Amino acid sequence: MFMAWFISVVVVLLLIAVVIFSPITLDVKVEHHGSKSAGNITIRTLYGLVRIKRELAELHPKLSKEGPALKAVHDTNTNTHKEESTLTAKEVWKFISHWHTYSQVAGRLWKPVRRFLRTIRMTRVQIEAVLGTGEVVSTGCLVGAAWSGIGMAVGELSTLTRVTERPLLTVTPDFSNARLEVAVHCIGRTKVGYAIIGALRTLWTWVSIRKTLRNLPSWSRKEEKTWNTPSRG
Repeated sequence: MFMAWFISVVVVLLLIAVVIFSPITLDVKVEHHGSKSAGNITIRTLYGLVRIKRELAELHPKLSKEGPALKAVHDTNTNTHKEESTLTAKEVWKFISHWHTYSQVAGRLWKPVRRFLRTIRMTRVQIEAVLGTGEVVSTGCLVGAAWSGIGMAVGELSTLTRVTERPLLTVTPDFSNARLEVAVHCIGRTKVGYAIIGALRTLWTWVSIRKTLRNLPSWSRKEEKTWNTPSRG
């Protein structure tokens, strides 16, 4: 009886250890060609037994009852329906008008998030861009600005995470045509245990600052937050 109980405890501990030390792989791809944007996020863990994928099928501006808005079409848990989410100008203005409160909240949440980001190993950072305005001088200025922006972004990423492979960065000018094509591919890896600890720290911080958010004014939306396709414009 004691031996059976002992074996059961050992098996449970081994399973917990396997889960805690199993890797999590986050694969992010974003592409923009002309006026079309698409992307997907794939999360794999437990040695491939668990796989979660979220796809962004479409991203473009629209006009809503609350002014200019940005519409995102993404997949749902089913394969037969797409869902659309809208970010309106009124929501953006709310964020700007209460920037001081939101900055305090973000500052407190950033501490546990930053600690978690330091556990992530970036094994792939690839950015490819083709830019052009149709004119030589302005295209050269645009490409130079793009190199500066990409360099700053990759440098900040290296500060927040551990980049273990050399980033692959390419910016190609197109002096003959007006062109905007960007492709970003990043792969990061961490452990399930780090993710659990990071989530608990963030949740604990979030619970402690919820009272601050309750003091913010709210209103009922005229424009639906989500609706099912077909698109309404």
